[in-house]
Amino acid sequence: MAVVCPECGFDLTPAFFESPDYGNCRICGSEISVLPFRACFTAPRRITAQDLQRGEEENSCFHHESKKAVNACTLCGKFLCALCAAELGGDVLCPECLIAGERKGTDLRLERERTLYDSIALTLAVAPAFTLSLTIFGAPAAIYVAIRYWRRPTSIVRKFRWRNWAALGLGLAQVAFWIFVIAVTITRRPVR
Repeated sequence: MAVVCPECGFDLTPAFFESPDYGNCRICGSEISVLPFRACFTAPRRITAQDLQRGEEENSCFHHESKKAVNACTLCGKFLCALCAAELGGDVLCPECLIAGERKGTDLRLERERTLYDSIALTLAVAPAFTLSLTIFGAPAAIYVAIRYWRRPTSIVRKFRWRNWAALGLGLAQVAFWIFVIAVTITRRPVR
């Protein structure tokens, strides 16, 4: 879990977590003190029944007061026991944030379906090529979709963007073809 400077937004060095004293940010020089919850910075480990029992000096889980907190929710900051903490893409989420992200659709890591924009762009570039006249509409659409949705995730099994590159290349080639046809038509027109 990265902790950033509230002034400049750059990651703080590990020295800030070793002492509660004030220190200066190495980027902007702001005076900062960090009082970390140690469980946020430790790697997950195997949990035993004894580990779940909370001592007097330890923080308790937001949902289970008798259980020891081992992590904090990345979004809302609630302390969570090993049973409540859900790891998702490097973040730790509480059950409420996990459900809210799924309902609202704000967390793209929680998805039930995925629109494959790379496939749409490739189809827009290839399908109109069979009827030459439709490429005048398909090529710009393929270029737009390939560029507009370039950073959207591709399929879960495919990890390369070759479909976007192919759609972009075919779309540009078709646009270049139409520019060439129009230029030749204009230059070969007889002067009256």
